[in-house]
Amino acid sequence: MQPDAEMIQSSSPGGTISQEQTVTVTIEAIDMKVPSVGVKADNGHRMSFKVSNAKNLEGYKVGDTVENTYTQAISVAPAGSKPPNWGGA
Repeated sequence: MQPDAEMIQSSSPGGTISQEQTVTVTIEAIDMKVPSVGVKADNGHRMSFKVSNAKNLEGYKVGDTVENTYTQAISVAPAGSKPPNWGGA
């Protein structure tokens, strides 16, 4: 599946591009103390994520298959300029 990409335009020099992607992953580890989850995608790529609220992990167990949607972004600006506002990201 090809990810959707979005370019954010601004009046200042530089730019930001982001893409949202949905992947099916298998849960390999859950740490309720951090809280975090470790997953493995179908292509073998492993990722781990902190979870803002441990209650969001309730009901999941190692071995469960879930869909994960995430956004990646990169921003480029001249040195010394004000970085873009990513809305708290």
